[in-house]
Amino acid sequence: MGAELGFTFNYADDMRMVNTFRAHQLIDWAEQQGHNAGHRIKLALFSAFFSERRDLHRIEVLADIAAGLGHDKAAVTAMLEAGDRADSVRERQAYWRRQGISGVPAMVFNDRYLVTGAQGVDNYQEVLKQVAAEQTDEAH
Repeated sequence: MGAELGFTFNYADDMRMVNTFRAHQLIDWAEQQGHNAGHRIKLALFSAFFSERRDLHRIEVLADIAAGLGHDKAAVTAMLEAGDRADSVRERQAYWRRQGISGVPAMVFNDRYLVTGAQGVDNYQEVLKQVAAEQTDEAH
């Protein structure tokens, strides 16, 4: 499915998941920077892990990714080393756990529809049609 969207998944037998807590701290920090920085960081991290197979647990990798998007590498390194965003990330994790979500991918549409696991385009289209229809009904 990624290829259809112009994205390369570079899977290999020796791939392993890494602790992404620091990456989530970087996302949390970037979301406070404005100019869609959080979204840009998310896309860059996604590409770094799935296409480039970079270790998103390593501070220097995360700082390089942020610097590639124009952020101050030293500031990002210092923030990650200090764990400045750790509490905020833990609060978000706790919120989603209370909502019953314990894994990814998990997407919530319109605060009502939870879609878990990898789903095909057809399934997402159906969910989006249902959400759009409900919003149209509510507007009338």
